[in-house]
Amino acid sequence: MFAMLTIGPTAQDKPPPTPPPLPPSPPPPPPPPPLPPGPPSTPLAWRVGDRECYPTLKACYDAMSGPEWKSSTGAKVGETWLDPNIKCCDKEWISCKRGLIDEIKFKFIPKLKGTIPPQLALL
Repeated sequence: MFAMLTIGPTAQDKPPPTPPPLPPSPPPPPPPPPLPPGPPSTPLAWRVGDRECYPTLKACYDAMSGPEWKSSTGAKVGETWLDPNIKCCDKEWISCKRGLIDEIKFKFIPKLKGTIPPQLALL
């Protein structure tokens, strides 16, 4: 009696099928912009310089009916917010501590209405 001997691979010896390739990974997000100079413990909000507060305060002025802000005598107020040459801490309704914006006194602005714009978060 002869035994049958198979030489070479058989159907049972086949390797498993190769899985399909994985899709490419999305590119990594861009790195965040560098922080402005300042001590490491200083929060970003307090590093805003005088010229850099102008766009934020102007956005508030525009979004919150700034042209209608008038004092009890009818005099126009709030225009310091539109002047980039006036220091942030010298503007109407802005309160500062150690030269840093600490508070904006919205409740004292006459005829104030509208929505606080998202740019306020930049201060």
